[in-house]
Amino acid sequence: MEDEVAHTGVVYAHVKHIKLDEIISYCLSVYRGHTPAYIVFYDSDFLLYMSTDVVDVIGTDVNAIKTLKETYAYIYDSLHNKYVK
Repeated sequence: MEDEVAHTGVVYAHVKHIKLDEIISYCLSVYRGHTPAYIVFYDSDFLLYMSTDVVDVIGTDVNAIKTLKETYAYIYDSLHNKYVK
């Protein structure tokens, strides 16, 4: 879709077989200040979104999410925990 007046557009794509090191490289480049793409990575267990100020991880494995929360407790924002039982 394209806005002809503003000369901006959106591309929707589904890319398969992305290597983990490529995802890590993308995340590190955003962390270092590069402009993020509005992109989501997912597999059968997790969905990952990253921007310049937030990393969202959604998963079905309760133990894996708990481990992530414990590992990154010093930077984990627990604001929304009150909505999750």
